[in-house]
Amino acid sequence: MKNSEQSFFDDIIKKFDAFEVFNNEDSDQVVGRIGLVGTLYLPPNPDLDYRERIGEYVESFINKHREFFQWKTEVINEEESLVRSLMTEANFVEAARRLGSDSSFSGIAGSSPADADYPESIPGTHQIQFYFPGSNQPGESGHIRFSLPFKWEYNSSKSALLSLMRDLCNLIMPLHGSAGMGFVYPPSYEDVFYVGANGSFYTGVYRFPGIDATPPVIGGGELDALPSLNWLTAVSDPFLEQIGGVNQVKKALENEPYQFYEYPNGILIQAGSAPLSGDRVQGIIPLLYRKLYHVLKPIMMKSVENPFVLDGENEDEEEMFVAYTRRFE
Repeated sequence: MKNSEQSFFDDIIKKFDAFEVFNNEDSDQVVGRIGLVGTLYLPPNPDLDYRERIGEYVESFINKHREFFQWKTEVINEEESLVRSLMTEANFVEAARRLGSDSSFSGIAGSSPADADYPESIPGTHQIQFYFPGSNQPGESGHIRFSLPFKWEYNSSKSALLSLMRDLCNLIMPLHGSAGMGFVYPPSYEDVFYVGANGSFYTGVYRFPGIDATPPVIGGGELDALPSLNWLTAVSDPFLEQIGGVNQVKKALENEPYQFYEYPNGILIQAGSAPLSGDRVQGIIPLLYRKLYHVLKPIMMKSVENPFVLDGENEDEEEMFVAYTRRFE
């Protein structure tokens, strides 16, 4: 690894590797941390073969990082959820076959202590989860989301995250998605509510525009627009066509250090040689992210719902959330 690259990752690890957000009502409860995060949104109405492929990939991801993962959860529907303390007891491929293609289905796995009362409420250093809506939810897209610590990228070389995203894009052919520096939510998102409602989470995150703290979007809006972008941003052909096609996007970004990687129904755009956090205090905005935002702006979500702040509960924090979602304007 070149000295400049090693210096970059040393700085990132020093600044963010221990960055944790605590529940204001229980200072010992970690409800989030900063890490490498990726979210990809799946095509609607996937068949059983597609679901099995996702299950197989998730299992291989867990096995690759097996020493860190300690539990799995199968969620068949909102009423039935089972936390598995032993990794061998849950198999996402078998679960997909058992459920077929009509039932909603999600699975999560994490590195938080399996013997905790609610391990799914603790954001582990390693996480992966996926979600498929049921056939009675035709207006929704599923998603797959993973998080890894900075040291994984540091130890694997800076191409590790890129390789992971390229593999995923070729396998699942996403509608869109992104990966880079991000906020690692606990698998049970409700546990972050207190941070948004009673604290100043987005006021703090706003300082670092390159850190993606956008929560996963469900409910249908993800079928029409991209909720966020990052160091790596996947865009499928139907969205590219809305802004002039892939050649027009490449032309708009030419003469800048962007890289493009094709997958079967779209492109993965890399903004610069490594993920960046930026720092408003130091006047540093990731300019490549900002330029990419303006190129993709017509297909970006105009607003993203903040699930962690109730209307009227914390007006200052809500204003900061809106400012955060527009951080590259």
